[in-house]
This record gives sequence, C-alpha cells and structure tokens, in this order.
Amino acid sequence: MKKKRKTVPKPPAAAPRLFEFKPNTVPKPNATVRLLEFGILAVILFGSAIVMAGSLPNAHVSKASNLEMPGDLRHQYASVIQQVKVFEEHERKLGVHLIGDNDLRMRESQIGLDANGGQYDQARRDVAALKTSITNLTFEMNGGSYYGPEDSTVLAGSTYLPIVFYHYTPPDFEAQVSHLESAGYTVIDLDRAIAGIEGATLPPKPVVLTFDDGFANQMEAFAILQKHHMKATFYIINGGAKSDWCIGASRRYNDPLQPPQGCGDAYLSWDQIRTLDKSGLITIGGHTLDHENLATLPESEQRNEIITSKIEIEKELGHTIRHFAYPYGAFTTTTVDIVREAGYISAASTLDGDYQAPSTEYTLRRVRDAWQLN
Repeated sequence: MKKKRKTVPKPPAAAPRLFEFKPNTVPKPNATVRLLEFGILAVILFGSAIVMAGSLPNAHVSKASNLEMPGDLRHQYASVIQQVKVFEEHERKLGVHLIGDNDLRMRESQIGLDANGGQYDQARRDVAALKTSITNLTFEMNGGSYYGPEDSTVLAGSTYLPIVFYHYTPPDFEAQVSHLESAGYTVIDLDRAIAGIEGATLPPKPVVLTFDDGFANQMEAFAILQKHHMKATFYIINGGAKSDWCIGASRRYNDPLQPPQGCGDAYLSWDQIRTLDKSGLITIGGHTLDHENLATLPESEQRNEIITSKIEIEKELGHTIRHFAYPYGAFTTTTVDIVREAGYISAASTLDGDYQAPSTEYTLRRVRDAWQLN
C-alpha cells in the first residue's frame, strides 16, 4: 500500500511591495531618458544649494573658509568679522552711519580672496588693516579724544552754539532741517561761529552744520541746503597713494593699484568740491590726506597729514581754508599745536556738547543730529 504524501501548506502570499524591483522585468532606459533624469536631479540639487546658501547668515564670510588656511589666520579672520558685527550693531543702536556697508563687505571679501588664493601674508595684513579701522571708528563713535575741561559749559565765557555733524546724508535730513527752522534756529557758517565764540553778536539760537569725509552722497544734502538757503561746512579728505587712491577727493576708479574687489563708497570729486565752494553756502575744511588716526602717528607724519592736505586743498580751490576736523576725533596736544601752526582757526572734535568757549576752538564739541536740539 502506498503511503500518502504529507502536503505542506503554502505560505500566505506576501503583500505587494510598492516600487518592487523584479530583475529582467523593467526595460532598460534609453540614453535620452537617462539624460532627462540626470537633468532633473541636477536642477533639484542646484535649487537646494541656493536655498541653503540663502539661509546662512553672513554668507560672504564663507569666502575665506579655506580648509588649508593656517589656524592663526582662520582665528584672526573670525575675530575681525565678529568685531565688524559688534561695530555695526553699535552703529544701529546709536543711529549713526560712519562708513559705507559696501566698504566693509568689500574688505571682508578681499581677505577671503587673498586667503583662498594662498596669499596668507597679504590676508593677515588685510585683517590687521580692517581691525585698525574698526578700532578707530569705534573710538570715534565713543566720543574721540579727551582734551581740556570735560564740560565746556562750566568755562567762563561759554556760548550755546551747537555744531551738528554727519558723515552720510541721512534719509531724514530734510526733516531735520525743517525741525531746526520750526524750532527757531539760525544756521550760520563756521567763520561767524568762531567770531561769536570770541565775543561777536550771534543770533538767539545759532547752529552750525558740518559733514565729515566728503562722501559723494553729501551732494544730496547740498541740494536740500540750497532749497532751504542754509550753510554748512564739508571737511574734505585728499586721498592718495597711501590708500591706493581708494578714498578722498583724489580717489581713482578701477585703478589697477586698487584691491581686486575695488574700494568702498564714492567720494566727492575736486570738480564737485569746487562747485560746493563757489555756491556761497558751503565752507570747505580740511580732514587730512589719508584719514589716519593722528593720535597714533609720529609728529612728522602728523605734520604731513595736516599741513600738506591744507596746501593741496587751497591749490585746488584757489584760496585759503580755515577750518579742520580730526579724523575719528583722535588727537593729542601735539596734534592741536600742528593744526594751529598750519593756520587753521578752528578744529572740530567728536566730543559731545553744545557749548563752545575760546579755549575749545581747537576742540569744538559737536552733536550727532539735529533732533537733539529743541
């Protein structure tokens, strides 16, 4: 008798898989299909990269993220970038604008270009120069040098004479000018102001307007001043080889001597300065050859910065200039002596105050905007 075979039950059918791969059942894509798939993948990856780059803060910093950059340089670069951020935040809190954003961005980019090109020594010099600039600008923002009595209001013969100073034309400059008018102020020039400090009669509420550095943007302020028939003083930087012709009235554009990334913001040209000078509204003053921190220079270099600048501006204008402003508000007693010796009759600081006295004519106090005055 035959034995019955045992029947083994079949396992339950597996659930169908999504995207199941079955060998030899899917036709091979042709070259056109593969090319299309590759193109779609490339578009997706490129788009993702753009989104990620846009989400990164301060994307320009990555230009110097060379993995082979020496450790000391990487540390210095990160440190100066942080200094720039702190400075810009300080600017925003105070509502001031001392230097163009383009200038800082370009200088950061230049460090990255040098580092990524293996020019490490040059990158270190770039970092040191940017660090010095931020230190000087922060010094100015904090009031500059201290010299003489802290409060000019306590001095005998002090005169209420606010001097407002700007760097760029602020967006609300016309509103500030209108505020001065409605508050009863009379805008006077510096010659009349110095005479008033020495005892001449002044209007009941005098005020002086000043602009440092000679940025091209200040032509906007000039148009508003013309509209309101108001006077101001523009302190001019000459510019030259020391700055690679990047700043001042002599600034050159697209010069091969300049950094590959170019320079920062534009400056008034000598032709524009002559136009301002001939308007009858603008007094041109000196602000050194190269906008150096005078307090850090030896006496011989201070003399060159102050005296040579004055001679060159006078040659361009065809007449004497009488007023000066210290770059960054930085000076020493030696600096003051040189300014006086050069023939200037006044010098403006960045010390805060709205009273002037005969003993502070070479350390004139200033305020940062007209909204402070009532």
